[in-house]
Amino acid sequence: MSAHLGDPSHPSPLSPHAHPAIGVMGGTFDPIHFGHLRLAEEMAEGLGLARVRFIPAGQPPHRGAPHTVATHRLEMVRRAIAGNPRFELDAREVESPRPSYTVDTLAALRAELGSEQPLWLLLGADAFLALPTWHEWRQLFELAHIAVAARPGARLLQSDVMPEILKNEVSQRQPVDGPVSGPAGSVLLRKMTPLDISATAIRDTLARHGSARYLLPDAVLDTGKLTSLFERMVIASGTSNRQTRALADNVRIKMKEAGEYVGNTEGEETGEWVLLDLGDVIVHVMLPATRTHYNLEELWGAAEAARARHIQADH
Repeated sequence: MSAHLGDPSHPSPLSPHAHPAIGVMGGTFDPIHFGHLRLAEEMAEGLGLARVRFIPAGQPPHRGAPHTVATHRLEMVRRAIAGNPRFELDAREVESPRPSYTVDTLAALRAELGSEQPLWLLLGADAFLALPTWHEWRQLFELAHIAVAARPGARLLQSDVMPEILKNEVSQRQPVDGPVSGPAGSVLLRKMTPLDISATAIRDTLARHGSARYLLPDAVLDTGKLTSLFERMVIASGTSNRQTRALADNVRIKMKEAGEYVGNTEGEETGEWVLLDLGDVIVHVMLPATRTHYNLEELWGAAEAARARHIQADH
């Protein structure tokens, strides 16, 4: 079976529809970079999308907690997509207290936009190949079309690359002749400009104090400006995963008792790096090795630091 690979330079493979198609692009965006932005731009152009909604994950259940607090990632996306009238930000997953499942987000969008609105879930190849591990993954096809970013010469449909259970599903949903029609249900592989950029590599580069310029927008890279998102950052260490969780829990309890704002908490599952969003204050509680590796004190620069020692949680 051959892959149905679209060419970004060719006309849109979509049939005319009363409702212009909308793209949906999720992810942790930790941080958002030019790979994300170029994928969205080429998909929008190639599929004839009227809009692309960027939906940062709040509490992603399929992977470890993001290294950056959710409200911070939301603002990075806001700044990255500014100036592109086709791109828009959707904060629903960050604002939700529940784990972020793509099937729930698409169901909510479908309820808001109606049963006839064409939706396209935009995925990179790695995310698509892991689709069978997602919550209620088969239901995704009932809620949206899926467009997969494939590098030129990609072998996504080969048996040694794509899980058989996913391959069987795709074989029933790839358009054979003519354009894609309807609001949902198709799978389309689209050739993308190969940009070998990853958020993990960017974080590691910054942790080594290297330059990540031209890998992500200057508005995201400029950490000096990003520090305006909050007035204070508190960094603490716990000697074990249990203690990092206990320290974070103690802060959360004390803030609630004082009647102060307490937002999302991330990273408690592993305890390696727990982040608390307290509005104007962001609290990071880390294992010593994690704190040394990321060295946030130096990364976030010139602000005067006040070090609190011998902080202990109530046990």
